[in-house]
Amino acid sequence: ARGAGKLTQTPLRPRRDPGQLISAEAQWLLEAKQDEASFEVLDRALPNNGDNADLLYEHGMTAAKLEPLDAMESSLRSLIRVRPTFPHGYNALGYTLADRNERLDEAKALIEKANALSPDDASILDSRGLVHYRLGNTGEALQNLRHTYRLKCAANVLATPGQVPWVPRRPHDPQLTWKTATSESPSH
Repeated sequence: ARGAGKLTQTPLRPRRDPGQLISAEAQWLLEAKQDEASFEVLDRALPNNGDNADLLYEHGMTAAKLEPLDAMESSLRSLIRVRPTFPHGYNALGYTLADRNERLDEAKALIEKANALSPDDASILDSRGLVHYRLGNTGEALQNLRHTYRLKCAANVLATPGQVPWVPRRPHDPQLTWKTATSESPSH
């Protein structure tokens, strides 16, 4: 298309954050289902913007979608170093480890740190539920997931409570949980 170009080539006004344009381009590419191109934009930007917490988070999350665990982990650890009070850096790394059933003690410590920083965040409580489930603490997992459900009834958080009760001796109807999630978010 005539006049089409990269957002990062857009002239900046003084005092504008170049990370905003990089982030916008990366987000646009993600929405266009071009995950690898989005990752490349963020990856090229990091050497000159290594202390930009937003870019580090986006880089880590995009890397997690593409499976390079080392790139995701490196970005999220840098984010934790740059912004140690940002709970979602700890949560993202802890959740990813727990989701992959790897280094569960470390995953739990990261998620607990995130929870200490933001105690009533539904996504963090969902992560706590998952890591406890992976560790075999089904009672603790259900407690966290029920609290999550009370805070935010959304399909992405209902998927885990729908799975946990399949563990033997759990008095709960996972089909009801999944039906609730499906009716509220049919495309999830």
